[in-house]
Amino acid sequence: MCVFGKWTVDAPALNDVVAGHVPMRFDALLSFMPFVKAGRLRAIVVTGAQPASAPPGVPTLDAAGP
Repeated sequence: MCVFGKWTVDAPALNDVVAGHVPMRFDALLSFMPFVKAGRLRAIVVTGAQPASAPPGVPTLDAAGP
């Protein structure tokens, strides 16, 4: 499922993900890290060429495979 939201700023979109209204979101690490640390969201992959140090153990999109 792909959801296209009409959010003009990040905060309401992030709130909708945390509340379960939207199944996933690509966003900057700093935006969602407090929720990952609190266990309210799960980081699946990072989109950079190298794994990020902030969420340890989260692979890059390329390394995660098809």
